Amino acid sequence: MQICRKNNWDFMIVLPSNCLQSVWEDALGIHKLEPEQTRTHQWGNRTQNFWWANDIVYVWRDAQNQHHRLVIHVVVCNFCGEK
Repeated sequence: MQICRKNNWDFMIVLPSNCLQSVWEDALGIHKLEPEQTRTHQWGNRTQNFWWANDIVYVWRDAQNQHHRLVIHVVVCNFCGEK
C-alpha cells in the first residue's frame, strides 16, 4: 500500500477477515456508527450489498522497528444471491 501511494497508483486489495484484525475491528465499528454508508446494486440476476468505512488509521512496525501510519478505506461487498 505504501509503495502504491508513493507512486500515486490507485489500488484495491482483497482483505480476508482473518487478516489485519485492527482494520476489521475499526471498519465494523464505523459501520455500526454510520449504517447509512451502504448501497445495494443489482448486477444481472445478483444482488450485492456494499458498505464502507473511511479514514481508518493502520499503524505497524517494520523489521527495523520503525512505526508507519497509513490511512485506508474499506469497502465490503456481500453477495445476496440470485433472483
